[in-house]
Order: sequence, then structure tokens, then C-alpha cells
Amino acid sequence: MIRVKNLQKSYQMGKESLTILHQATFTIRQGEFVAVVGPSGSGKSTLMHILGCLDRPTSGEYWFHDQDTSQLTGYELAQLRNRKIGFVFQNFHLLPRMTARQNVELPMMYAGMKRAERRKRAEDLLETLGLSERLHHLPNELSGGQKQRVAIARALANRPELLLADEPTGALDSTTSHEILEIFQELHQSGVTLLIITHDYRVAQYAKRHLFVEDGFVSERTWEDIHERN
Repeated sequence: MIRVKNLQKSYQMGKESLTILHQATFTIRQGEFVAVVGPSGSGKSTLMHILGCLDRPTSGEYWFHDQDTSQLTGYELAQLRNRKIGFVFQNFHLLPRMTARQNVELPMMYAGMKRAERRKRAEDLLETLGLSERLHHLPNELSGGQKQRVAIARALANRPELLLADEPTGALDSTTSHEILEIFQELHQSGVTLLIITHDYRVAQYAKRHLFVEDGFVSERTWEDIHERN
């Protein structure tokens, strides 16, 4: 599903070049549950932004299925993000003046789905995630766990092939974090390809496969090796 080869991301800092990601090479198969693990500032989020087509690499290859993303226009990348990739963020990124249902409807509206169809799908997703009684609540009327459930429903709205979660439990307490991670496991079991970016080893243990990022270098690690570093 994902094929990355010699991926590098650098930024120009005056006369010097700062490399954030060094020659990353790996593949992710459809249906996998992968954790990208590493300390803050290691390059994890930079990698996620490239995989989510929110940013372009300085060099190297990123193939999403049979598409070389370097050959896509900005509009084509936006279409790929909207239709193929779902995002879940630490701070939820819900629009404050929109209800839970309206937030979930938003990506479907951008995709051109008819109003009645997107409303029903939003309601069905929120009901599946235990929020049937919160459809018309604004984000400031929801708990942290409820906000993240809305964010997950929004990420799933267009039936994405890939779900990217960047520190999805970072703003949650331990009980709520466990509930959210159980939802991710259920999604994985249903066939969704999951990639979780985290510095928390307790979160990483839910994944079936682990990529370790340190100082911009990406390597495959066993869970035992990851756990020993904690």
C-alpha cells in the first residue's frame, strides 16, 4: 500500500541545510497496524505529514498504491487526502462553531456527497462510536474522549484506506486513552490500515509492527527492543 524509498526532508536555515528525515526506506502493507515510535523532535511528525500528503519530501520516493506522489499536483494531493486518508490529531482540530455531526459531515461535503447521505453516514458513525446522544453538541460541550471519538468519526467519514493518528491520546487521561486505543484495535480488525505516531510506549504496544525514529533515521524494531528503550 505504501512504499517509501530513500525519503529525505531538509529545510534551508540561512546558508545551512537542516535535515529532519534521513533516507527513510520501508513499506506498509494494506491492513497493517503500525506504530511510529520515537522521542519528541525525532522526525515522527515530519514523516506523518509526508505520508499524509500534507508536505512533500526534499528527495526520495513515496508511492501510495501505484501512484508516485511526487508526480501529483497540489489539487491531486488534496483529492488523495480527502478520499483515501483519514487524520486524527492530539488536539482534535474540531471546528468550534460546528456540532459533532457537522464536524463529521465536513470531509464528505468537500467530497461532494449529497446532504442527506452525508448526514446519515455522520449519524451512523457517531452512533457506532457511542455518541448518538451528542450529535448536536458543540466541541466545548464534549469531554476530551468524546471530542476524540468525533475526530475519529470524521477521519472515517470518506471510508479512507489509511488512517493516520498523531499522538491521538496525548491530551487524554489513561482510562480514556485505553478506550480510544480499543477503538483503533477494532478498526484494525475491520481491515483499516492504521499508522499511529507516538512517543508513548504504552500506546505503541497496541500496534502489531513498530518503526523507530531517532534523529531523523527510521528503522524497523521488534516490540521487545522498543520496550527495552523505555
